[in-house]
Amino acid sequence: MPAPPASNELSPHAVGLAPIAATVGRGFAPCWFATPIVLALIFGGATLRWVNYYAKEGPAWINNLLQQKQLIAKRKALKGPRLVIIGGSGVLFGCDAELIEKKLNIPTVNFGTHAGLGMRYLLDRGRRILKPGDTALLMLEYGAWGDQWRDSPGTFHSYVWTYDKPYIMRMGWLETPQNIWSVPYADYVDSSDGWKQFRSGEYRHLHETIPYNVATLSQNGDIHICPDVLPNFHLTELPYVLDPGREDIEAFRSFCRDAKTRSIKVLYSWCSHVKPALPAGQSLDPPKYFTDLLRETGVDVLDTPADNFYPEGWYLDSPYHLNPSARRIRTEELIRRLRPRFGLPPAPSRVKNVLLMADRDYRLTPGNLFADDPGLSVRYLWPTKLSDPRAITAGEVAELVANGVNVYTDAVASAKLLAPAGLALQEFSAGRETPAQWFARHVSNIIMLGNVPGQHIDPSWKEAVPPTVYAALASGLPTAAIFGTGRYHDILRLKTGPHFVILEAATGVLTKHKVAVPTLLRIQPMDKGYGGPRLWMTADYMDCALIPSGLCAVAIDPELGAKTDTAFFDGGPTVETWHLDRVVRAASPSTLP
Repeated sequence: MPAPPASNELSPHAVGLAPIAATVGRGFAPCWFATPIVLALIFGGATLRWVNYYAKEGPAWINNLLQQKQLIAKRKALKGPRLVIIGGSGVLFGCDAELIEKKLNIPTVNFGTHAGLGMRYLLDRGRRILKPGDTALLMLEYGAWGDQWRDSPGTFHSYVWTYDKPYIMRMGWLETPQNIWSVPYADYVDSSDGWKQFRSGEYRHLHETIPYNVATLSQNGDIHICPDVLPNFHLTELPYVLDPGREDIEAFRSFCRDAKTRSIKVLYSWCSHVKPALPAGQSLDPPKYFTDLLRETGVDVLDTPADNFYPEGWYLDSPYHLNPSARRIRTEELIRRLRPRFGLPPAPSRVKNVLLMADRDYRLTPGNLFADDPGLSVRYLWPTKLSDPRAITAGEVAELVANGVNVYTDAVASAKLLAPAGLALQEFSAGRETPAQWFARHVSNIIMLGNVPGQHIDPSWKEAVPPTVYAALASGLPTAAIFGTGRYHDILRLKTGPHFVILEAATGVLTKHKVAVPTLLRIQPMDKGYGGPRLWMTADYMDCALIPSGLCAVAIDPELGAKTDTAFFDGGPTVETWHLDRVVRAASPSTLP
């Protein structure tokens, strides 16, 4: 007979339960290993969805630029095959696509943005807008090569994580997880501020993106701005990246292969840069990998790096940012090199006309275009001798005039610089319009218009502006008006008052139509604190006009959120829109034929 169980043990037979066998299922190990992977995927997805940098103005500036440039590229595509110039801010500041289009008669897009995005991303964005039959002109900054920092905080990281997250998923099996897992922990907390900015609409940072301004882009994507800074670089080394990295070189090859497959021609022009002060005899030639890569890919190279090194004084706030006058010189040289590529005869070697740049600021006009002279020479009038063939002194200008060369300028600073050489300016041509003609040219725009207190207005203005705007202007009181033409004819905002008025609006608020960037418009006629009446007008809180008298009108392209034209009126029946002077000997100003 079996022994009874111990008093402190419970027999399963006593309660009728069968013993349980400990077993491990076949799926336990895969599940155990899959759990961290699934959690990592969930965390990665949450990171992609949550992390943003809407609270920063830098990414917003780039996004505003790209929105406008994509719309510009779309518009130009309607006119046929395009020339698309790809690069960073060196292209944005250093190339005049509007001038190229007018001189070569080919739709041209300045697709320059920010070199901090890196070469691989710049090429990717360019690839997205290119179409078969287009020509891609690459002008990549030296600093854009070697972008091995794409998974660390910086311009690329903050922009892509905010405005182009699909690109992160296309970066590859190695780079994508690196980007996701390298987000600083503090950025998860800061992202809540970004979402608040996004929901409030302040994420565009139109007030803060100073000194740059999307409202000054041309219809071709060129930036029209001249920051009030003096260059001070004193570079003593060449700017080349010595080790670009395998990924960068492969990305360049891939872009060229893809372009060839899609019947897109690729040209290359070395970017403009401050000429470094090198020891005598040191070469300006690029590293061998540069020239080998360009030769291997079959890219049509237009120039050499030495062709595009310019004196330090011709730059703005970066060794890549040419001032507007130097940009005209650089673009004219580029046009000469592009002519044979588009089936045009080479520019003549004999120079008949010379156009002088003198002020840092400059704008393209019908008077200084010289569209019928492919041999035009554009020179920078400089007070002292520079070791650059594109610079010229007053004494050298006097020699040209004496030899019968036609020399022209519309730069205000020219008169003072030329006087010591016995030269003077004589008006050669000018453009004038009535207010009605000026407004008639802007058939589908938003117009900003303001006057200073006590300004007389000619009755002919009645034909140019809406009746209520004319009545306010004719009263002599400070007046600020924003109104639309064409498809925007239903827009009208008007303020007038005895002392000063402020009228502010955004294009995205004014119109029901889709706009790329809701540019802020502000008009403030005033008569206090400025020693007399003044008119303060700004688009996007930049591109300001502060004038002592008269009326100012600014035409805005509502879709681009960009300024297309500015005119300063004196209230009379006509206004001078441009002028061009010819340089003559001061002793005989009547020699002009």
